Amino acid sequence: MNESVFIHVSSFDELAQRLHQKYHEGVAQYTSTFRYPASIIFFDSKQEYKRFIQESPWEIRTLSEVFGDKEEISCYQIRKWLNALLSEHSKEPVVVLPITEYIRVCKPHNPPLIDQIFTSIVQAEFSPIIAPMLDYSFSYQRFFAEFPHQDRMAEVFSYDSPAKDQDPAIEIILDETGMVPTEGHEVITTLKGWIKLWETGEIADKNNLIIQNKRIIEAIKDTDISVPKVNKRIVENQKDYLSYYQNIDPTSFTIEPDATIWNVIFSNLHTDCRKNSWSKIVTTILGSTDNLEEDITKYWEDSIRIEMRVQRWFWLNEAKKRSLSSPFPERLVKEVEDPEQLLDYAYNIGISSEIDAQSLKDRAKLLKRFKKPLFNTGILTFEQNYAEWKERQGADYRKIVEHTTGIFPFERQAIVEVVSLLMREQSGFPNELFPVIEECWPAFAAYIEPAIGNALEKEVSIKDDPQGFANQYFAQYIRAKLVYDAPTKRLEEMQHQYFGEWKDTLGALSIGKIPQHNDTSFKAQIDADGYIFLDGVGYEWHNVIRVLFERKEWKITSIQPIFSQLPSDTAHFPLLDPVKEYRDFDGLIHKHYQYPRTIFEELEILEQIVERIHQWHKDKPIWIVSDHGSTAFARKGRARSIKGVKKEHGGRCGTFKGGHLNEDGRTHCVLEKTASYAVSLSYDNYGETSPQGEAHGGAMPEETLALALLIAPPGTDTSSDPITVKAERNSYSALDPEIVLRVSGTAGIQIESVTIRINRGVRKLIPPEWIVKTSIKIPVAVVEELGFKPGENTLDITFNKSMQATCSVEYASGSTVTGFDQVFKL
Repeated sequence: MNESVFIHVSSFDELAQRLHQKYHEGVAQYTSTFRYPASIIFFDSKQEYKRFIQESPWEIRTLSEVFGDKEEISCYQIRKWLNALLSEHSKEPVVVLPITEYIRVCKPHNPPLIDQIFTSIVQAEFSPIIAPMLDYSFSYQRFFAEFPHQDRMAEVFSYDSPAKDQDPAIEIILDETGMVPTEGHEVITTLKGWIKLWETGEIADKNNLIIQNKRIIEAIKDTDISVPKVNKRIVENQKDYLSYYQNIDPTSFTIEPDATIWNVIFSNLHTDCRKNSWSKIVTTILGSTDNLEEDITKYWEDSIRIEMRVQRWFWLNEAKKRSLSSPFPERLVKEVEDPEQLLDYAYNIGISSEIDAQSLKDRAKLLKRFKKPLFNTGILTFEQNYAEWKERQGADYRKIVEHTTGIFPFERQAIVEVVSLLMREQSGFPNELFPVIEECWPAFAAYIEPAIGNALEKEVSIKDDPQGFANQYFAQYIRAKLVYDAPTKRLEEMQHQYFGEWKDTLGALSIGKIPQHNDTSFKAQIDADGYIFLDGVGYEWHNVIRVLFERKEWKITSIQPIFSQLPSDTAHFPLLDPVKEYRDFDGLIHKHYQYPRTIFEELEILEQIVERIHQWHKDKPIWIVSDHGSTAFARKGRARSIKGVKKEHGGRCGTFKGGHLNEDGRTHCVLEKTASYAVSLSYDNYGETSPQGEAHGGAMPEETLALALLIAPPGTDTSSDPITVKAERNSYSALDPEIVLRVSGTAGIQIESVTIRINRGVRKLIPPEWIVKTSIKIPVAVVEELGFKPGENTLDITFNKSMQATCSVEYASGSTVTGFDQVFKL
């Protein structure tokens, strides 16, 4: 043929005449047409394409012959079919259909294929095949422009139909979901069905097609269809379907649904698509979303992991569309795509990236709002990641505290370790960290609070002020136990004074100046109200017990140290018939002591006991009473044998025969009708070994001072009018020598102790001299040390460790500009 791209024909008759001349009248043997007798015919009208197929006088060979009973075949089989036809060298022309679909289906995985097919046809020697094509004329033009043998190749016709613009477009929906409604459409689900449309010409009569075959969809998306005219719609996913057919905008989705979520969405669609809306579906699943941010606790509890999975997806999907209350939840919602990972991300972000102080607080508050947060990651992974992060912080104990949430046991154990190190430093524990500790682990904050607060400078004796002595002593004991795991010099000084007055103490006990379990008035109260028995929980833990109950909205009516019978063991506890008893704590303290892990375990046990009491006891006020305390330092004492003494309780006490014992002044003897007891007045222990855990039975204050609280469950308190506290003036400044608080509601109440706490900081015991009738006068310098700051301050006042009142005080610091400054330009 010549170097023109096409031989143009403009009518069916002209095309038929050209082909008749070529194949029936013969051509000269010296021409390229003789050597390359094939013909490619590009149609621009689907009706003319169909007519040619129907009226063709020659044999038609179709690709569907290869399928047989199968619905799919490979590109290799198609190529083999075409090559076989090209090599037959028949005398009569053969119409081969549909070459366009061979190209369309197989080209995506073999880009050079189109040039290979064109070459194989136009260079086929003595193969009179005719290839009608309803597409790819532009591709052929590109091929021809670079084809090197334009003067010796088969003829290629272009049928330019004058009626091509009258062909209506075919609506083709590429349905990758299998969900598009099929009514009024012909559905093509197999390659064989698609091929038949083109080899029969029936494609010309189709108006609406739905393609649900992945291979065909990929082919059409890759190469498109130029001829015939096609209006194509791709329903690539469920979002496309909802958008086109169910009135649901794709922008409704901010995260990707999985199969379960899609099932829920589609099950909530109305049969009338006009009645569908995304907001209706959301309301059906979540209810009202007015308080969406607060509703997070409804869905991320571990106990409802399975039940609320769908709600979690909808919550996060909707939250991403909202403006939330603070930067941390905003960041959390923005950066998380999988709702099942939401709390994992909230936790990990605090130990994996930079995060500001407010976000750290918001993170901790969020995670602690759940009884048991729902995490996708196992606790061992969290523990490993936290340990690695903590190690990288080195001695930056403050940062460790600030980034620790307290929701995991390993975090709480780390807090015990880190706080002890902080308290050991020369600068001491920074008071401003106390609210952080309190938020992280309230029980531990309550435990350390006496040790980091300012105790009274003037020492008191147990015989004169049992409550005051207990406060002072345990502030030092807790510090020694937590920080040094050994008695401090200050603690030893207090013990020396204590035992120096031992005979006076015994005298005070005998006349009832120091409260004991067998006091007549105390036993009468116990008989009237009933009591819960806590084995081994000494006064050391009173603040922990108080805080744990108060956080559950119980009212602490009374709290006091009570001197146990000697020896300080359960056998000598004189009270009978408790309503309930808990021996878990005593069981723990006798195990091998591990510093500081044992302190962590003791607090955990107390939390469990309080929770069980809270769940069980609901109806009326009741006493919580322990039999004795215990000491962590007996294991540090010497083991010493005294002739005739048989050790008990690890050597803290022992029995002997007779009424007299030769001893060295470090033993108290208790003579009973049935036995005589030796009680240690030091950390030394009877026998050849010392206890390995905490121990009791001796006379150290931490062993002998037991615990008595009268508590009222929520809603059962019938006490008189509450105590109120109000500042004498609305505002104070640094120029004022003191702040004066007016107290009312204390008539008839004997006030034994008052503590103050400013802006959730550390409590300070108020000296008696600051209390004048119904007023409390606190030096400004003191309140500044306790966290008083410019602006509004919250003061929490506690009377007798049980009655609380709160007031607000405005404070203007010395640097605040006043009207006086403005007038005189100071």
